[in-house]
Amino acid sequence: MALDPLEHLDLSDLPDYDADQEYRALLRALRRQEGFGLIFVRCSPEQGNQLIATLPQDLPRKRYEVLTLLEPLPEGDFLGRAAEFLAQSSADIVFVQGLEHSLLDYEETKRQSGWSKAESQNYSWKGVPPILRNLNQQRDRFRNELPVCFVFLVPLFVMKYLRRRAPDFFDWRSGVFEFQDAQDFITQKIQECFLEDYEKVQGMTPSERIRQAVRIRDLLEDPSINPDERFRLLIDLGVIQASSETFEDAQISCNKALDTHVSTADNLVLKGQLLASLSRDEEAISNYDKALAIKPDDHDTWYNRGNSLDELGRYEEAIASYDHALKVKPDKHEAWTNRGISLRKLGRYDEAIASYDHALKVKPDYHTAWYNRGFALDELGRYEEAITSYDHALKVKPDYHTAWNNRGIALHNLGRYEEAIASYDHALKVKPDKHDAWNNRGISLRKLGRYDEAITSYDHALKVKPDDHTAWYNKACCYSLQGKAELALENLKQAIQLSPDENRELAKTDSEFDPIRNDPRFQALVENAK
Repeated sequence: MALDPLEHLDLSDLPDYDADQEYRALLRALRRQEGFGLIFVRCSPEQGNQLIATLPQDLPRKRYEVLTLLEPLPEGDFLGRAAEFLAQSSADIVFVQGLEHSLLDYEETKRQSGWSKAESQNYSWKGVPPILRNLNQQRDRFRNELPVCFVFLVPLFVMKYLRRRAPDFFDWRSGVFEFQDAQDFITQKIQECFLEDYEKVQGMTPSERIRQAVRIRDLLEDPSINPDERFRLLIDLGVIQASSETFEDAQISCNKALDTHVSTADNLVLKGQLLASLSRDEEAISNYDKALAIKPDDHDTWYNRGNSLDELGRYEEAIASYDHALKVKPDKHEAWTNRGISLRKLGRYDEAIASYDHALKVKPDYHTAWYNRGFALDELGRYEEAITSYDHALKVKPDYHTAWNNRGIALHNLGRYEEAIASYDHALKVKPDKHDAWNNRGISLRKLGRYDEAITSYDHALKVKPDDHTAWYNKACCYSLQGKAELALENLKQAIQLSPDENRELAKTDSEFDPIRNDPRFQALVENAK
């Protein structure tokens, strides 16, 4: 997601904002308008509805229609939709709402397509949303075929898009008007916009994140918001951007927030959380420590501090931080779970399992604790118990692809290869590009002697991650077992190029290469001979 950081709309030629004066100006424009016209009104959806309700009363001689778009237009064909809508109408004025749906859909398309920041923001054929391209290219047809006055009721980000990326269409405007929300309504929208739990951002769909970011951006344009509200909105925007992997935008939001000097304990924690989401954990810890100097018994601060310490690999310190959080709030199941994760990383598996059990005593359906408990049991070789733990996690969260994958590994380790393959298939049904599940699936197929199917599975893994040296190595094993020396050597060479020391050492003692072990080319590969 990369909405354009364009300049504010140039409304300097308008007088200081006065709601009544702006409304009267819009009335005059509509009274004068005969035939085709374009009027753009920046307003909130609530204000748009109010205008639609009020204007007909003050302009009784005009005939009105309201075109409300509830979803993205196919191919952005606004002209076709408008022509269809007006086919049986004799309206003079058409209010248009919902143009933002097509632009939000376009933003999501850009994100999924992996556009670079430059590609997202440059004014080029690629950077023009289909609906705006339609408006630009069909401008003359609007005038010739639809001789009505279109009044576009749009939020700020749509107005910016129209001005910058549909200039041919926007230049035909009969007027631009702005209606600001009342201060108490702005305050209400700000409160509704605040994110109360940053961990829930990960559960938002990409479209939900984009919509939330758009709402925040529009609010940030309002000069009436106070520094504390601006700070909080910038923090929330940065967290959303970081979770959407638009890190450059998140860094910009973070820096703007850090320049907002509102140093309450709560705001220091928020700064820390945003810095942590950008992997700036040392700075995050510094902010948490400042917050704890003000509020030493804040369990959330200790918890977040532990998370950053864990990210830095300082597991003992992380555990101590979680212990502080749990001393204040013994039923904080997230802290028990993350404490267990740090213990597991230290190889203290039994203690980790005990910590997960504490979490599950508080929240029996906490799938994250069940999953990590299974992971620790796996490390201890207690595969049956691990599978039971993964099953508990999957009962709560059936689309937990990582749990399906790890369950497959545990089944494989028990020699239950067919069941393992079925588990990997569940993971891939949820996440088709999960390369490690494709690779693991191939390993179980290889154990069953189904070499061609295994090779196909490894190929899927390599399509997703071409530098996955384990998939290249496993393909080489399959070809060796089939007696296909040329293909085995070709794939082993790829694996060794990607990870020389590891794969040479493995190949030297791997019995699956016995069929080609005496081949001089194999010996040259594993011995690094020229």
